[in-house]
Amino acid sequence: KDHALLRDIKEHKIFLNASITEVLCTTTNEALAMGKFVIIPRHPSNDFFLQFPNCLAYETLKDCVAKLQFALENEPEPLSEKHIHELAWEGAIERLYEVSKLTKKQVKENSPNASIARLHVEFGKKGHTFGKFLSSI
Repeated sequence: KDHALLRDIKEHKIFLNASITEVLCTTTNEALAMGKFVIIPRHPSNDFFLQFPNCLAYETLKDCVAKLQFALENEPEPLSEKHIHELAWEGAIERLYEVSKLTKKQVKENSPNASIARLHVEFGKKGHTFGKFLSSI
């Protein structure tokens, strides 16, 4: 069945993701957005999720078992509007936008030189051939 159907099944309230190599952590994000407890290793790839009250991060196997026991004995907290926004695509796009901004200093230090600018212009011309471009350098 589709995992989204698990959102309203009370018995499915815990998501355990022991991975420290999952680059996007999409499954962790989805489980949090569905109001589940997520139990994840304390690792830089998981830092974003630590802000959520239903995120239970562990450092050792013994700690993981304790987090699992806590999740079994308790109910996840409802998400705040802020947390819902952070987990939605809109929040992800805003974070991407913020980290992609360049300062004036960065723009100045990384401004394209004349050859790169000419390459950009030449490739944009209709009927351009790579040979004509190389002969103009």
